[in-house]
Amino acid sequence: MGVTGSALGALVLLKGLIDDGGKIVRNAQYPGSPCIDFDTWREVCIAPSALSQSSEKDTREKAFRWASKSLTDKHLVLVRDNLVWLVER
Repeated sequence: MGVTGSALGALVLLKGLIDDGGKIVRNAQYPGSPCIDFDTWREVCIAPSALSQSSEKDTREKAFRWASKSLTDKHLVLVRDNLVWLVER
């Protein structure tokens, strides 16, 4: 289950964001690991040259949507209530 391209870039950016400022949200329905706001991750990923070399914001947003869906479908990240976690393996 390899991760490549924009999905790999989004995963690396998420790990960095969580390492730099992740927070643990106490809730029985959440993992006990650090998370960040989904919107923060999205904004970092759609920045110019983060995941896509395109100058068009719409194209960069499509790249992020594809990457985040790929990562959630592969159970590498968990998104719930506008928060995102790395799934521990």
